[in-house]
Amino acid sequence: ERSLEVEPTYRAQYMLGLVHEQRGDWRAALAAHDVALAMQPGASEARVRRALALVELGRPAEALSELEPLVAAEPQNQAARGALARARIALREEPPTDDAAAPSGVGAAALP
Repeated sequence: ERSLEVEPTYRAQYMLGLVHEQRGDWRAALAAHDVALAMQPGASEARVRRALALVELGRPAEALSELEPLVAAEPQNQAARGALARARIALREEPPTDDAAAPSGVGAAALP
């Protein structure tokens, strides 16, 4: 009995990423979209989905760096524009990571 190996394709990896998204497994979705993009680096749809996975993983700044050049190159890409807006909103919702990001007089030093 011989087993057949199926060579992964861009489309298969992209679809696998979508399946992981539907299951809420954002790390696996990101990994699948990374593989898809390694196969087809200019694929806009995979770049958008990768960025959305980054947002879901709490990494909106990375998503912005993926989406801003994409929207600049493809201003008609509504999916990319929507994802960019989502990443910007998520970035604003992130709590400050240090006292320097907090307004004056507010922060760990101001707590009792």
